[in-house]
Amino acid sequence: MVDMVNQVKRLESTQLFKDWKVDNPQHYLSYIFYMTDDFPQVGYYDPDTDKITSFIMGSEIETSPDQKVFKKEGQVKPLKIDEVQITLIKALEKARALQEEEYKAEEITKEIIVLQNIEQGLVYNVTLVTASFKLINIKLCANSGTVLEHNVSSVMDLGHQE
Repeated sequence: MVDMVNQVKRLESTQLFKDWKVDNPQHYLSYIFYMTDDFPQVGYYDPDTDKITSFIMGSEIETSPDQKVFKKEGQVKPLKIDEVQITLIKALEKARALQEEEYKAEEITKEIIVLQNIEQGLVYNVTLVTASFKLINIKLCANSGTVLEHNVSSVMDLGHQE
């Protein structure tokens, strides 16, 4: 299991990142993304262009082209990695326990975790994809591990939400 905080440290210690940062001083850390069976991604937000640069953290680190931000109004908040108290493993343990308690009939096929700073604060935003095409979303406080909210929706509803 990947340690999200160490992914940032690993990235920021590379010459690739240091060279990129010289050319992009306005960018700041905004998220860390992890999905089962895939490499983690570390994203840096540019408030001037409202775009994100992502670094794919494989054995060789790759940069993906800048992309538009999927967000609500306003700027993306900085992710203050030094304030994260709960590890990814602990966050997933809590999310899985909640799933077993509240949504035990659902078989989980994929886990998607985003460590980010949103309106609820610093959170692990966990999405569990089920075999029945449902999405269980669980937001956990990255400081205390407290469940802030959880809900379930259908993948089929994604295009119909306002």
